[in-house]
Amino acid sequence: MLICVMRCLSKTDIYCLSDSNFMVVDAKPKKSWYKRWWAIVLFVFIGLMIVGSLIPDNKPKDEITTTTLRQELSKVKETTTSTTITKTTTTSLKDVVKVDAVTLYLEYEQNAIRADESYKGKLLEVQGVVNKIDKDLFDKEYILFYSDNIFAGVQCMLKESETSKALSLNPGDEINVQGVVTGKQVVYVVLEKCVIKT
Repeated sequence: MLICVMRCLSKTDIYCLSDSNFMVVDAKPKKSWYKRWWAIVLFVFIGLMIVGSLIPDNKPKDEITTTTLRQELSKVKETTTSTTITKTTTTSLKDVVKVDAVTLYLEYEQNAIRADESYKGKLLEVQGVVNKIDKDLFDKEYILFYSDNIFAGVQCMLKESETSKALSLNPGDEINVQGVVTGKQVVYVVLEKCVIKT
């Protein structure tokens, strides 16, 4: 005859009595605290918090308010839709076409073919508010201007001689840059051989 009794305190061991022997059978081994589901969830949560705190904040120190940028964009949109933008016809790289960065981006967004006809291969002086100063994958320095799209804009690839001027720039600065338009590449309107005119 076999009689089994569960130990009340730990609820993990079962005492079994047979006719002549008394034996302890371990019913279920107890998990360590760090292997339990709540501990794993806690570790994942703490890990995500640590990783989140290590990611740098890309907000500029002199941040432009969203409402100011939207007001500027609405003014530009009104001028582009109501009237065509007047610009001088260029015949060589010595003639400079002046345009606002937001306007240039919007023209490429509305009709990239027409914008290429107007700007591609021509020397432009672009005025805008600096969003980002960085290097691309090939370690080439560039300036990115604000536009109405947070994932796109006008990207000015700087000449190597402009590094010293780029060091003094901050996001939020309003500057003029001269460069040759190469067209729209993925999400950016790109200017090459850019010189900072401030």
